[in-house]
Amino acid sequence: MGLEHGSMHIENYLKSLRIIHGMFLFALGALTVFVVVQKNSFGAQITEGDPLVFAVPLTALLGYFGSQLFMRKQLQPLKKEDALEMKLRKFQTTSLGQYAMIEAPALFALVAYYLSGNALPLVIGICLLLYLLVQRPTINKMEQAIPLKNEELKRLRYQPYNK
Repeated sequence: MGLEHGSMHIENYLKSLRIIHGMFLFALGALTVFVVVQKNSFGAQITEGDPLVFAVPLTALLGYFGSQLFMRKQLQPLKKEDALEMKLRKFQTTSLGQYAMIEAPALFALVAYYLSGNALPLVIGICLLLYLLVQRPTINKMEQAIPLKNEELKRLRYQPYNK
């Protein structure tokens, strides 16, 4: 069964991934606005002995670097000879895992801001939100992440979603 007749057309891989990525962004952005409006205060002082002061940056770093490592390690076994549909599915599922690994520490940072009122977790949460925004799935990122044959590159580049 080819890609055109399979369970998902080739152009739908990137489209569905963009929709899911947008939902991740929307949820995180909405929560950020909600938390800022509800808390309505910013404190720059760091309370001695507050575990959130160390936990939030640590989880943010783990999410940032962990998401990059996860993406590389999951896509590394792919070969040019593998079926295009399998490579696209692997890219799609790995990208979803990467987005979740970025969003989880961002959510933790926003909750920490809500609990403490300290601006540091809020800034970290917003930085992770912006990093998630930069991770928007594109055809170029797909081409760089998975090994593709010349024929597959042509098929991906000249799809309707690429215009």
